[in-house]
Amino acid sequence: MLALRRIRGKNDEDKLCDEHRELIEEYRSVISKIHQARNAFHNITEPKLVEACVHEMNALQAQYSFLLQKLKDEHIRIGMP
Repeated sequence: MLALRRIRGKNDEDKLCDEHRELIEEYRSVISKIHQARNAFHNITEPKLVEACVHEMNALQAQYSFLLQKLKDEHIRIGMP
């Protein structure tokens, strides 16, 4: 279930606020990138690549935490599939 703040548009149709839609898309994109980075981490053996992957996962985790806090601050709830 996706519960978002809505704004009224013409013809009394509810439309998602563009800022909220972009925030949700960015959040989902970061989650996808985290999964990809974890898969890569489990499939590489070269020490330098492992180190690079760890740095990438840490950066993605920071982005995830930032976006999650923004979602909470905006009172946006996203149901997980």
